[in-house]
Amino acid sequence: MSEDRVRIDIGEDRVARLTLVRGAEGNAIDPAMVAALDVAVAAIETALGRGPEARPRAVLISAEGRAFTVGGDLRHFLGRRDALGEELSAMIAPFHDTLLRLASLPTPVVCAIGGPAAGGGIGLAYCADVVLASPHARFACGFGRLGLSGDGASTWFLPRLVGLRRAQDMIV
Repeated sequence: MSEDRVRIDIGEDRVARLTLVRGAEGNAIDPAMVAALDVAVAAIETALGRGPEARPRAVLISAEGRAFTVGGDLRHFLGRRDALGEELSAMIAPFHDTLLRLASLPTPVVCAIGGPAAGGGIGLAYCADVVLASPHARFACGFGRLGLSGDGASTWFLPRLVGLRRAQDMIV
């Protein structure tokens, strides 16, 4: 796993801590982050297959830095404008698969958000059973301003969490 993107730690307290560690870049999501999230969720799935005394009792998702996540890494995408469609396609399917697997874990998932959460990165919160948001937390989709459709499973999860009209307002 890419330790410069995501850290996974399953402690003696049997809590699986999945931490976004790209704080200096706002925990922006690039292909390496997507791959690291996939590996982290696979490690949690493997740990959940252990005996009852060893398997994680819960998963905690958090982030280092000021932002939980700014969403997609726009600097990364700007450097690949000529192949942006292919770049996004290569990232989106694996990211959505990882989010679905995270949402399907048979143990409670808690997401702690201490700052801004934007774009597809909010998908990590959508997958949680419980979201703890600090007074500094802010949620923004921003897809419409970028001329993109919703990502991070937002078009699936968001209407079910906040209602159709509120989801449309946030996404558009």
